[in-house]
Amino acid sequence: MLTLIYLVVAAAAVALAWLLRRRVAAGRAGNRPPQALSPVEVGHLAGGDVLALTCALAALRLQGLVATAGRDVLVAIGPTPAQAPPLQRAVHAAVAAGTDRLPARPTIRAAGVLGRLPGDQRVRAALDAVEDGLCADGYLLTAADRETARRPAFLPLAAIAAGLVLAAFAVLTGSSTDGIFTIMVGLVAAVGWLLVVVPRRTRLGTRTFTEVRARLDHLAPRWEPSWPLYGPVAYAMAIALFGGAVVWRADPGFAADAMLPKSRLDAQGNVIRSGSGSGSGSGSSSGSEGGLSCGGGDSGGGSSCGSSS
Repeated sequence: MLTLIYLVVAAAAVALAWLLRRRVAAGRAGNRPPQALSPVEVGHLAGGDVLALTCALAALRLQGLVATAGRDVLVAIGPTPAQAPPLQRAVHAAVAAGTDRLPARPTIRAAGVLGRLPGDQRVRAALDAVEDGLCADGYLLTAADRETARRPAFLPLAAIAAGLVLAAFAVLTGSSTDGIFTIMVGLVAAVGWLLVVVPRRTRLGTRTFTEVRARLDHLAPRWEPSWPLYGPVAYAMAIALFGGAVVWRADPGFAADAMLPKSRLDAQGNVIRSGSGSGSGSGSSSGSEGGLSCGGGDSGGGSSCGSSS
């Protein structure tokens, strides 16, 4: 009887904690509709700094503004474009200043130059601005929100404390404690999940990603779009929606030399396959050898994707 009562209490504690977590992660409607999100913002929504930087680099590459000079070496071509979105300008300026100035170790979870770019203050500031905007619009959880999402863990913790008291009572009365301790093990697992597994995106953010991806399905790699024709905005949006594998398919030479991630995304923006260019480089991809004709694409055909940043 004691075990059954404790099971009900434990289940109620976990269910209430889950409901409180779900409420925090719901997200609030922001000032900007999904149609106003730029490729970099959609990329950050799905893959954080790594995918946002991949979008910016690929857009610069399509415009002929960056290239590679061997494995893990990026070079800038021409001056930093004044009309380019903030993150593209920051990345171009960082590359133009020399990749040898970047930190020796990755500053984010990515291989090569891509992982070191956020060590440049201009790039870091641009990435932070993207994240702050997404948080303000309710698409991402803020640091305070994520901390709040951990707090419901006190409910199963309280149930564990109650279980210890109940187990002591069972020992004193000669009852079995096996069931009680089994339930406590489950509660410990629930506490661990609540404390460690905290979402980045709100449910609004996930729903928004799904809607944008469905609306722009014509950019999916299976349709083999002509990126020089579509332009850098649409190219960056395709990467944001379908992952770094888009670059590996369209421009494998550049992707290998720049060590870009091979990630693929599902309809909810979750990574279903990830990796980076760890094989041998394919040599300099500064020309059109990687599969794209650089410098010839304008932003035509990509206006429905928002503005790249």
